[in-house]
Amino acid sequence: MSKPTTVAQITSRLTRNLPYFQGNYTLMFLGITAYSVISNGMLMFSVAFAVGGTHLISCVPAEGVVIGKNTYNARQLQTGLVCVSVPLFFFSSTIGTIFYIIGASTVGILGHAAVMEETTESRFSEAV
Repeated sequence: MSKPTTVAQITSRLTRNLPYFQGNYTLMFLGITAYSVISNGMLMFSVAFAVGGTHLISCVPAEGVVIGKNTYNARQLQTGLVCVSVPLFFFSSTIGTIFYIIGASTVGILGHAAVMEETTESRFSEAV
């Protein structure tokens, strides 16, 4: 690892390292995403509520669900779920979390790709 000296060197390293470390970068992105969701309790509750509600609505029979004197079909229940989930996601600062994930991943991935030098093994593999 060394600090790149020119923009051309940074571009060369990014072009070479991004495809080479793609699997590692994917795991890094997923780790940052998991950390962000787990560390934000309200967001984790909102995701669980939306996913759980969608699953429960998919189990509703074709004739619908009777609550009191009213019968609700799956479409009406989905509308109600959206009307409750959107404010939950708004109050759980979902947009801020998305920007954090994008920013942290970008800095980490591009920073790593820019400072990683070409390995000795890759120099020999290109010569063959």
